[in-house]
Amino acid sequence: MKRNITIYCLLALATILGLSACSEPSNSIPAGMGQVEIILTAPYHKGTRASGDLLDPVSDNEMIHAYWVAFVKDDDNENVMVKELIQGDVTSEYDGKGAEEHSFTFFLPPGNYKAFAFANLSTEVFNSLGIEKDNYLPDLATKTLATTNGWTGNIPMTSHTGGQAITVVEAENQSFEIELIRTMAKMEFTFFNNTQQNMDIVGFEISPLAKDNYVSLLEPETPAILTESETTAYSVNVPLFTNSPNLPTDSELAAPIFY
Repeated sequence: MKRNITIYCLLALATILGLSACSEPSNSIPAGMGQVEIILTAPYHKGTRASGDLLDPVSDNEMIHAYWVAFVKDDDNENVMVKELIQGDVTSEYDGKGAEEHSFTFFLPPGNYKAFAFANLSTEVFNSLGIEKDNYLPDLATKTLATTNGWTGNIPMTSHTGGQAITVVEAENQSFEIELIRTMAKMEFTFFNNTQQNMDIVGFEISPLAKDNYVSLLEPETPAILTESETTAYSVNVPLFTNSPNLPTDSELAAPIFY
């Protein structure tokens, strides 16, 4: 009887060891790869806004909705080759809106890279840029986005000119943050009526603006500055409260937003 018990114990131990040898960690990294987490952020810089933070809260069309990130091998012999291209959509499961920060994880061969990130570009617009995996990166400094005064869609965003430098090693839990920059400025106009009567506002002018209906894909190294003589030529009239009730009186206000 004692001999049988010993055999059963040995068989049980062998079974446990066999199962342990066959199982693999769920977070194992493929050979020759690094596990990379990319964190896309679209923050507001407090120092660039007027006191009072009248532009808060951030509206949904100023958040990250869809993104593309191209990883370019940063070596002497492959300095413009796109080695990986990641695309995805961002939707909060709670409110169905975009986000000011989004992260995703994937595997990438070790090496030095430049990451170029884009957000809120339609598939048609992104494809027109000519960014494709295993192809050379086009000259993005010459690319522009067609727009119109009074933009109403999700605001396009791109990373800094030159991309974000990252170094990937053969390891897990590597994290890199890429800041997205909105390609359009947000202007909010507040109208106060301190008179004792109602008044109608039929429109207002903004000047100076850009010389044409295009914005740079990447932040320009030398921003275009309009001279005083160009102010009138490039002003634009934005209708406001056309055929609408009178502007509220006293402390009430109207605050149209212009991109």
